[in-house]
Amino acid sequence: ANTNFTAVSDLAAANDNSGIGTGSAGAYATGFDVMGTINGEAATGSGQFLTGNAGNAKTDGLQIQYNGTSLGSVGTIQFSKGVAPQTNDLLATFTDPVNGLISTSNNSLQKVIDGLTVDMNNLAAEISQNQLDLQRKFAAMEQAINQLQSQGQELAASTGSTVTNTPPKATIPTGN
Repeated sequence: ANTNFTAVSDLAAANDNSGIGTGSAGAYATGFDVMGTINGEAATGSGQFLTGNAGNAKTDGLQIQYNGTSLGSVGTIQFSKGVAPQTNDLLATFTDPVNGLISTSNNSLQKVIDGLTVDMNNLAAEISQNQLDLQRKFAAMEQAINQLQSQGQELAASTGSTVTNTPPKATIPTGN
C-alpha cells in the first residue's frame, strides 16, 4: 500500500534472469491495501494486513496477513488464544471486582459474618435480659427470706424463745 515502484534491468530478457529486459520503461507495480471483513465485522486493510476495527465485538484488534492474489472469500482461519490471553482471562474470573470468584467469595463470607454478628447481638441481649430476670428473682427471694426471718423472730418473741441461728445474707452480683 502507498508503494509504487519500477524495476529495470541492464540484462536482455532471458530465461535465466528476471525477464524484464533493458529499456527505460522497465516493469511498473502499484501497491494496494487488502480489503474485507473478519467474521462479518468491519476491518481496515493496510498493505497485506487486515485488522479488526476498534469496538468490534469479536475481532477488535485481531490482525490477519494475506499475501495471496485471489479476490473474494479466500478461506477460513481457525483462531485460538495463546497462553498469555488465556491466563489473563482466567485471572479475570478470579479478580473481577463485581463477578470475580474472589469478590463473590468475599461477599458470601461477609454475609456469614453479618449473620453471626446479628446472632451474637441477639444472644448478648438475651443473656442481659436473663441476668436482669435472675437479679429480680434473687432480690425477691432475699426479701422473702428476710420476711420469714422477721416472722420467725416475732413468733419466737410471742412464745418467749429466742432464735439464734440466722442464715447469712446473700449478695446480688452486678457484674457483666
